[in-house]
Amino acid sequence: MSTTAQHDELGQNGPAPDDGRACEEAGTGAHVAIQALAARGVTARTIVDADESWLIVGHDTATDAHALLHLYRGEEDGTDVNRVPDPDRDNWYVATVGTDGLELVLTMQPAGELEVCVEALAAWADAGRPARNVPAELRDLYGRFADGYTPEDIRAVFDRIHRAGGPYLVCVWEYADAHGFGGNSQFYAENAEGDHFEVEPDVHLWLSGRTELPAPMCGWVCDPVTGPTDYPVSDDFHNYARTCRTAD
Repeated sequence: MSTTAQHDELGQNGPAPDDGRACEEAGTGAHVAIQALAARGVTARTIVDADESWLIVGHDTATDAHALLHLYRGEEDGTDVNRVPDPDRDNWYVATVGTDGLELVLTMQPAGELEVCVEALAAWADAGRPARNVPAELRDLYGRFADGYTPEDIRAVFDRIHRAGGPYLVCVWEYADAHGFGGNSQFYAENAEGDHFEVEPDVHLWLSGRTELPAPMCGWVCDPVTGPTDYPVSDDFHNYARTCRTAD
C-alpha cells in the first residue's frame, strides 16, 4: 500500500476536534484504534486516498519509519479504517515500513483482536522502530520449513544462520531412537558455554512462511531456559533430544 496520501484527515498525530474538519466518528475502526494506541503512548493519524483509508502509526519524522493499520475484508472491498468493524467480516492488517520504504506484515488479526495489534505496535515503537530485516544472503530461508523439517534441514539452515552472524540455534526434539530424531520440537539458542535461551517466536514463523521477515537477528535471543538442559542425545551440531528410546 502506498503511504502517499491524497488527503490527510487529521494532519497531526491525533484528532484535532476544533479545527473545523471531520474527525473519526465514534465506533469506527479509526476511532477505537487511535484511542487504544494513545493509551499506550503511540500516535496515529488517518490517511484517506480515494475510496481507501488507513492509519499511519508511530511515525518517526526523522527517519520516516512508521507502521500501517487498517481493516480489510477482501480484494473487492479494499481497505477502510473509517468504517465500523464487522466482527464476522473484518480483519486488522498491521505492517511496518522501514526507512527504505519496505512494507512488511507485522500481524493480521480478526476484528475483535485489536488489542493484539496495539500490543505489537507498541512493542515495535518502544523498541525504537527497528528495521525488521535479516542479511540478504538469508532471505531465501523464508518459508523453508513450510512443509515441516528434518534434522538434516535443521543442520543446514541453522548452520547458514550462524555463519551469517546469527545466534547458534538448536532444535530440541521429543525423542531420538534408532531411526533418528522425532516427535515435537522446540527451537532454542545456545551459547559457547552450552547454556540455552528462548528464541523470538517469529523466527519460527518466518522459517515456516507465516511472516515475511522476523525481527533483526540481534534480538532473536531471549530469556534463559529454566529447567534442565542436559539432553541425553545430540548430533553435536544443531539437534538434541529430550529422551532416548531404545528397541525392546
